[in-house]
Amino acid sequence: MSGLVWRLLPPCLLRRAEHYWRFWCALRLEGGSFLGHMQTLLATRCWGIDLGPVWTRLPDGRLIENEQTKARSLSTQALLSRYPWASKVDKEILLFGFRMGEQFARRTAGFHWDTEACAQAAHSTSEARQFYAAPSSSAIDQT
Repeated sequence: MSGLVWRLLPPCLLRRAEHYWRFWCALRLEGGSFLGHMQTLLATRCWGIDLGPVWTRLPDGRLIENEQTKARSLSTQALLSRYPWASKVDKEILLFGFRMGEQFARRTAGFHWDTEACAQAAHSTSEARQFYAAPSSSAIDQT
């Protein structure tokens, strides 16, 4: 029945209905994000973001510019140049991703992603899937 209704509508009304439907879906998706952004902003006292220390001290005592802070600053600038409406919360989400990437890089430092390593990773992933898979009935009978 509903398919018949859509076929009977004039194309201009169909385009307008699709436009309103897409707007409604976008509003529903971003509505929750808006409320979360507002709660986060109102719960914080300072609305600035912490990019990290500006300087790093070398073992000999000299100060140099902190490369991580510089990279964070450049990425927030790139975020704002692409999305000028990005808020403090959006920047915090970006920096959270940076921290997760830095942790990953530290965990895998010295690990070379060659074909052998990828094969080992695929093998260990399949073993993990087997480990978390539900046991078969024959395995239960044996225990």
